[in-house]
Amino acid sequence: MTDLRLTFDEDPEVYDRVRPAYPPQLFDDFSEMLGDAMAPEICEVGAGTGKATESLLNLGAQVTGVEIGASNAAFLRRKFRGRAIEIVHASYESAVLRGGYGATVAATAWHWLDPATRLVRSASLLADHGVLAIIDTNQVESPVDRGYFAASQAIYARHGDHSAVPMPGRAVVPPAFSEVLRTPLFGMPELRRYDWDQTYTRADYQDLMRSYSGMRAMGVERREALIAELGEFIDAEFGGRVTRPLVITLVAARKA
Repeated sequence: MTDLRLTFDEDPEVYDRVRPAYPPQLFDDFSEMLGDAMAPEICEVGAGTGKATESLLNLGAQVTGVEIGASNAAFLRRKFRGRAIEIVHASYESAVLRGGYGATVAATAWHWLDPATRLVRSASLLADHGVLAIIDTNQVESPVDRGYFAASQAIYARHGDHSAVPMPGRAVVPPAFSEVLRTPLFGMPELRRYDWDQTYTRADYQDLMRSYSGMRAMGVERREALIAELGEFIDAEFGGRVTRPLVITLVAARKA
């Protein structure tokens, strides 16, 4: 069976180009949560191609980036050569890490971690009162998409697939919030939301589709037929552009 986590490792350059970064305000808020720590040591889980890493480094942090994919790990080493970062090529569950971090950050990666161990693992790696920060990218229902996502479902169905169901509004409460709320390992979590809509040309949207794990796991012929029909639909009905209504959420809590 294909490990879907490794599908992101197949084309780091395309992933890095088409996947959105994160709102600058999020990292300003995160920096305030860290307090007065100078050059905090941060463990970033599932660093991918560094979509959040750049912002963490810009905070003056010393970053340990844990990345399961060999190609992504090599990409990160090239991208951040000379910066204050160590790349650990391993899964979060198996990585040998020194611990004592001021923060652990998972940016659109928490759902890939083992739910039975991820909170315990994160708490064990944090210094006293260290911060766990879970960032999620949430697609939401909104008129800014001009009806594209509802209208495109028939195309997915013709190809034996479906897209993820958008959240019902912008007041998103991600599953990570209740997960952290229930554990005695962390104090009361904070939840912050950031509107972060992204608009794509047809070609960029097609490449975005190719970056998704579910799409990568499809057979090439079926995937490309679906993506081609979506592109024709975008050109014919939406003027060659698609807007994804997104809300980025930050769930943050201190180690108890």
